[in-house]
Amino acid sequence: MMSNGMVIGIIDTGIKPGHPSFSDYHMPPAPPTWKGNCTTPGSGFVCNDKIISGKAFSGGTHPSPVDTDGHGTHVASIAAGRQVNGASVLGTAKGVSSGMAPKAHLAIYKVCFVKGCADADIIAAIDQAIKDGVDVINMSISCSPTAPLYADSVALGSMAAIQHGIVAVSSAGNEGPKTNSLSHCAPWVIAAGAVSTDRRATSKVELGDGRTFNGQTAYQPVNTFDSSKLYPLEYPGKNGDANASCCVPNALSNMNFRGQIVLCNPGIVKDEEKGKALYARGAEGMIIFNWPEQGTTFSRAHVIAASHVNYPDGFDIYDYFFKNNATATLRFFDTEFGFMPSPSIGYLSSRGPSQMNGGLIKPDVLAPGINILAAWHKDVGPNPNPMATHTFDFDSGTSMAAAHVTGRQQRSSLPSSPRPRTQCQVQVAS
Repeated sequence: MMSNGMVIGIIDTGIKPGHPSFSDYHMPPAPPTWKGNCTTPGSGFVCNDKIISGKAFSGGTHPSPVDTDGHGTHVASIAAGRQVNGASVLGTAKGVSSGMAPKAHLAIYKVCFVKGCADADIIAAIDQAIKDGVDVINMSISCSPTAPLYADSVALGSMAAIQHGIVAVSSAGNEGPKTNSLSHCAPWVIAAGAVSTDRRATSKVELGDGRTFNGQTAYQPVNTFDSSKLYPLEYPGKNGDANASCCVPNALSNMNFRGQIVLCNPGIVKDEEKGKALYARGAEGMIIFNWPEQGTTFSRAHVIAASHVNYPDGFDIYDYFFKNNATATLRFFDTEFGFMPSPSIGYLSSRGPSQMNGGLIKPDVLAPGINILAAWHKDVGPNPNPMATHTFDFDSGTSMAAAHVTGRQQRSSLPSSPRPRTQCQVQVAS
């Protein structure tokens, strides 16, 4: 069915108009039930028959709804992106990209900016979406797991939405694997947790003693990185500096890694920023480890040859570094399938039971949310494609899972259907 005529409201960081995932080729106009308009005058945002509205809410002002973060673009394309042939992330996972509801219309409500997502703006956006006549609202927005329902803007706004027959979907949170870490636990909101798929953008770490360890990376420089050569290993945190151990850029300012592969702990700054700092200081490659509780590795669009490995393997590599005149190389294997167990819940996916809803079981549903390929707002990696609108990237989190669930809502679940289902029936069916 592809959700012909459905209008999906995305409350997030905005969207990148002009991306091929949001082409309106062969798209019909907005349905007769649509009451909204394109955008706030003067914002410079251009709509089409795919993106039928773009509005932004920021403390009573209405800036441009264009995405400068990437999150909203990614979420929107998972929910309702058009089919795009030849999509990939720096050549990996190449194939056809499509959202769950490629023929649905998108109404964009930007509420998240550099300083976060304000409660008043979220509620204003939900109110606007109700007035405009959306069928489903996606809110992949974080919230404290200890926030009572009366202080959760998503819960408050969603109550009004379901009273108007609008399905409300949210992310369960990325505070896992701790128990009692679930957010958006209101009974009337569909909360989605994240699971993996069986696809990996595979790389391997090969140590000087011959041992190999599986990892992941989206950037696979098979033509520029010499995998036949062993490189000296270095660990910036060997003297106990926590920031240096995580390869935080300002902690590496007096270091030189020319010709070396560098070991990095996770956290503090984004992995891509670590790679940029190491590349600027002459490093040939990077190995990122997990902490013990982190069972998921990620495919990042790095600017340097890299591999993200799990904790047990990382511990062995650490041990090898401290006991030997350590060397290593990286090998790349493009995209592989069939990894098991899959689907398995991502470590980051928040767990129940909820602290705030009286014991109601949440999340309501699990959906793909780990290393999801979807549209991105800018070029990624070291060699930007001059066609910026053809940019895709991997991202992970319950936000991606919620987007899958949002796009899965078919016309039969919507008020305009000949046989509409209630919100409770939709939640059961999800």
